[in-house]
Amino acid sequence: MTIDRQGLRQTILSDAVDDHFGLYEVIWGLNTRYPHLPESEKAAVAIPVVSELLEQRLIELYDSVWSPSSFRLLSHEAAAVAIRDPLSWRSPEELGGTYVSFVATEAGKRVYYQGKS
Repeated sequence: MTIDRQGLRQTILSDAVDDHFGLYEVIWGLNTRYPHLPESEKAAVAIPVVSELLEQRLIELYDSVWSPSSFRLLSHEAAAVAIRDPLSWRSPEELGGTYVSFVATEAGKRVYYQGKS
């Protein structure tokens, strides 16, 4: 069974319209749906999907701190680099409370709610 890229894209955008969502949570979601696939295969699909959403300006990425919650917007260029950094996909527990999160832009919200993701 292969990962459904379009379904993953829709899930990511759905998560992004609700709140800040960690990149690590994308992998966790794939772990639930595709427990038999190695993490490397999940990342190989998730990275280009997240990159595409960033390039289309449908999401923004943030340097985030778990507690107390804080979010610092990454530049588009820094976000593109962060997506390709394996540490960006690790949970806050693994990284001492820091993580990379994403949230939908206004354009991303419009696309999601119009059902065009």
